[in-house]
Amino acid sequence: MKDKATIKKAGYKITGPRQLVLDFLKSGEHYTAKEIYEGLEKTLGLTTVYRTLEILTELGIVETIALTDGSLRYEYVLGKKHHHHLVCTGCGDICELDGCAIKDLEEKVAKQTAYVISGHALELYGLCPRCQKK
Repeated sequence: MKDKATIKKAGYKITGPRQLVLDFLKSGEHYTAKEIYEGLEKTLGLTTVYRTLEILTELGIVETIALTDGSLRYEYVLGKKHHHHLVCTGCGDICELDGCAIKDLEEKVAKQTAYVISGHALELYGLCPRCQKK
């Protein structure tokens, strides 16, 4: 329900397509826009999926994870604790890392530079144990 309140507060309506994308993302996985489109059995246009993801990202309901191949994955984050990711460069598997190892660094950089830092993202890349065996 928090997501609906966030959407309404920002002046957007809870449309059918937005609700479908939200419900799909709430499964807890990290999806590409195309995977969402296909997972919804193409009931929405791919452009609608992208526009919806753009709005949900802008509102902080969804965050993106950039992969080394240039693609983006989307994750529902509203109500979740801040975390980072470990991304396999072989198979694309994404592992969530609990906690935040760079909070202290963020504060130090803010003091040194006089920036007001609004956030950060950290993705670590490597080969998962399964891909190392191949």
